[in-house]
Amino acid sequence: MKMSRTTLIVVALVLVIFFFGTKQAVEVVKRGSRVGPAIAETAVGLVPMAPAELLGLTNIDRASAGQSPLSLNEYAMARALRSEHGSSSFEVRVWVAWAIRNAAGGVAKVFDKLTKSKSAATSGFFARQITDARYAATNQAPYESDVTIAVAVLRSSASGDPTDGATNFFAPRLQDELFAKAKAGDPKYSKIKSDAADIRTRWAATGLVSRGAPPSAEPGEVEFFGPKARLIA
Repeated sequence: MKMSRTTLIVVALVLVIFFFGTKQAVEVVKRGSRVGPAIAETAVGLVPMAPAELLGLTNIDRASAGQSPLSLNEYAMARALRSEHGSSSFEVRVWVAWAIRNAAGGVAKVFDKLTKSKSAATSGFFARQITDARYAATNQAPYESDVTIAVAVLRSSASGDPTDGATNFFAPRLQDELFAKAKAGDPKYSKIKSDAADIRTRWAATGLVSRGAPPSAEPGEVEFFGPKARLIA
């Protein structure tokens, strides 16, 4: 007997509760189901399938579920939200989405901003942030909650920006942890050259000032920065 989508979700939720507990089940409900295929990365953190092909497969799945198609910019944004702050609160991810939109310089430029790298061979593909020095990571397939945020932010007017024009963000606590591992000689983190203080100093030198973090963020979880001019406007 063929089960409905709702029945399958309920069955999956019961299994999650049984094996992992109620807390994990709540997280599953909050993030929703995975959107589109999850493609394994290469050794250097690159997602080898062309983004347009990934989007096509994703939209086929969405069409079969009666959902509207995503644009390439919306899909790229959703992947960035999952890859950068997938475990963060809904509010934190909304701020991240706005920072990405602002940094890209417009809704139509989000995909280009997120997939541009220092290497022509890897530009235009989804990857980890550290792969050829990218603005943000896009290596993970999104979940429904990521798509919801991406679509809402990219289809909103600029007046809805809660970040006061933030264009950059990072995770101070995680950055310090990774830098400590790099200093200890862990080869896995050899490319980490800065701690949180270094990043703040470097960004300040380029004219960026802190925009703080949303109320739901935990201490050291994330910090946003943007140009001074927006604070005066």
